[in-house]
Amino acid sequence: MATTTEISSVLKDLVQINVDRYNGCQKAIEDVQDSDLKDMFRRMGEQSLNFKNELERFGGSDVHIPTDETSAASKVHRTWIDIKSAFTGKDRHSVLAAAETGEDTILKTYREALEDTSGMPTDLMQVVQRQKQELQQSHNMVKALRDSRLS
Repeated sequence: MATTTEISSVLKDLVQINVDRYNGCQKAIEDVQDSDLKDMFRRMGEQSLNFKNELERFGGSDVHIPTDETSAASKVHRTWIDIKSAFTGKDRHSVLAAAETGEDTILKTYREALEDTSGMPTDLMQVVQRQKQELQQSHNMVKALRDSRLS
């Protein structure tokens, strides 16, 4: 059974990965030239901000962005930093490949959050599952664009 501390830790990781995804999208918007990609990254960034806000309501003042470099979220953050650096000066295909890697990372974080939902409030579990489904759709869109002949 998940303890309150474990649930709080899961919330922190999910909030952090959404903040990291938002920041990655902002960097991508700055670095890409194609207006369709700018629009896609803008929507993805807004999605992550909405997810973050929704998750923070479950944790109240207990959900703060972790700064501990050994936390799982910090490792994810470093992954996003690496992905963000890949955007600069890259062609459309490379940007989309880097974005897909970022989407893989956030989906992995959500899968891990849903591995043991015993003790997790039902409403929180439903929110996390719904967010994961929406993130999967974003991932699929990025992958389809990456694999299209136009990229």
